[in-house]
Amino acid sequence: MSLINYDRLIKDSLKYVVRRALEHVADKGLYGDQHFYITLQTEFPGVEAPEYLLNEYPDELTIVLENQFWNLKVFETSFSVSLNFNSKIETIKVPFDAILEFSDPSEDFVLQFELNEDELGVMLMDDELTQDLDDEHGERDNKVISLDLFRKK
Repeated sequence: MSLINYDRLIKDSLKYVVRRALEHVADKGLYGDQHFYITLQTEFPGVEAPEYLLNEYPDELTIVLENQFWNLKVFETSFSVSLNFNSKIETIKVPFDAILEFSDPSEDFVLQFELNEDELGVMLMDDELTQDLDDEHGERDNKVISLDLFRKK
């Protein structure tokens, strides 16, 4: 067992990236064709959403922050936002630890998170990093890079 949990430090740092991106949008709004897809585990403790949504999406839900979202509020460990579901404005609250994936297609940027604490399970997509790793480690699927490649074996 490591005295310093580097896996958790990295995961927390990448969740901070998500938080800062949402803070930026809450303060300044989206720019141009920018939009976010956020996939969350609906049964994660602290997720708050209308019962019908939790029943319809018992495992995962992907929300889109693009043209129609309101009241985006970012807190230390979570965010809340009002979205249009079935022609009804609903507010959901999402702990950052419930996020499985965060993407900004306008920037070709994706972060994926596993909720298993025993393994890092954090993946990062970056075109330049992908190219560098393709050269060193062979071709990778879907331009998603597992940070496990950088761990000592």
